[in-house]
Order: sequence, then structure tokens, then C-alpha cells
Amino acid sequence: MNSVEVTITHDLICPWCWIAERRVVEAIDEAGLAGDVQIRFVPFELNPTMPASGMDRTAYRSAKFGSWARSQALDAQVAEAGRAAGLVFDHARIARTPNTRLAHRLVWFAQQRGGAAAL
Repeated sequence: MNSVEVTITHDLICPWCWIAERRVVEAIDEAGLAGDVQIRFVPFELNPTMPASGMDRTAYRSAKFGSWARSQALDAQVAEAGRAAGLVFDHARIARTPNTRLAHRLVWFAQQRGGAAAL
């Protein structure tokens, strides 16, 4: 079989992106295609105006979602979906919402050397 490239566009901060990536990899593995599929990551900054130093998570997400309670309810949904995909999200440990620009640059750099999937 010829190699197939799968492009995943995501922001590294997005838990739904990580869950989806995990599901794509599982589907590839279940189909027995792991050696035939190359995954390429394309960055997408969900928060391009985020300060380089990030922001206090509680303040940022309260403003973004209307309240801290709503943010926590969304985190619970993410945690549940993550568990189903074999991922653990510990939102209580996150103090700041980071700017992801440098992380995206790291993925790009690794891809140029053939290793982004390992990140």
C-alpha cells in the first residue's frame, strides 16, 4: 500500500484536539495501517492575541465562557471524553492559560526533522 498522509490541524492547548488526535491514531492502529500513514500537524492558534506570558486561567476562562462555573462544567465534559479516549485531564493543576505560539514552532521544527508525532 502507498503511504497516506493525514493532516491534523489543531492548537496544542485544545483538549478536544488531543482527544480527536488520539481517536485518529487508534483508528489507524485498529485498521492495521500504522506503518502506512504519516501524520502531519498544522498549527492553528485558538487564541492568537494571548499575551506571550499567558493569562490567569480562572480569569481568562470566566471571561471566555461567561462564568467560572460554566468553565468547570466544560472541563468536566472534556475530562469524561478524555477518559473514554484513555487520556487524563487534571484541570485543577492548570494555573495559567498559555500562549501556544512557541509550542507550535517546536512542532514545526520537529516535523522538519521527521519527529513531530513523538512530541
